[in-house]
Amino acid sequence: MRELNFLSGVSNPLPLRGCPPLQGGQTYYSPPCKGGVPPKAARGSLTPLLTLVLILAMVGTSYATIVPKMDLPELVQKSDSIIEGHVDSVVSQWDPSVKLIYTYISIRIDEQVKGSNGQSLTIKQVGGRVGSLDMNAVGMPVFKAGQQVVLFLKKQATGGTYEALGLDQGVYQVVNNIAVSNVSGVEVMDEKTGKLSEGSFVSRAPLAMFKSKIRELMK
Repeated sequence: MRELNFLSGVSNPLPLRGCPPLQGGQTYYSPPCKGGVPPKAARGSLTPLLTLVLILAMVGTSYATIVPKMDLPELVQKSDSIIEGHVDSVVSQWDPSVKLIYTYISIRIDEQVKGSNGQSLTIKQVGGRVGSLDMNAVGMPVFKAGQQVVLFLKKQATGGTYEALGLDQGVYQVVNNIAVSNVSGVEVMDEKTGKLSEGSFVSRAPLAMFKSKIRELMK
């Protein structure tokens, strides 16, 4: 039977079977907890979105990452920052304190649509490749140096870093002045109906029109 992995750090995360929330937070871990206690590897100082989905890929079991479906008005409302910019660098590092790889994405800000971040900011997300070790975090956005992007971001609790809101839902790549969202690797849930749908879809809009719509929604 396929287990389901629910990510927090987005809107109203749902618990996995048998997994209570960690002390002081709303993060749920997979595989399901035994005896109501999160597995030892899951304890620590992980921020909500940086859950152990990568472990699921490593053990070779079929899992799905489920996130609440977020339309544009919700992305605009719930984001701390909305920016247009370019990916300057993508660097993965091993963190021995939690035995995980984190990837740091440096973004050069071309235009600040919401929030205040100066000239640059850093996205931190779980997963990446260091040497021969490859940790795949299911559903995490993939960034490449040189990309032009529009990002809907949530500030993380520590470190001054950010994460993409709603995983791929909060990332638009700009190609030939068209903003393109390509959501894959997740299942999305309509919070009103509880209905699940395959999270593989593409939406696009002219960049200028897209940013104008964002500003309209911010009023």
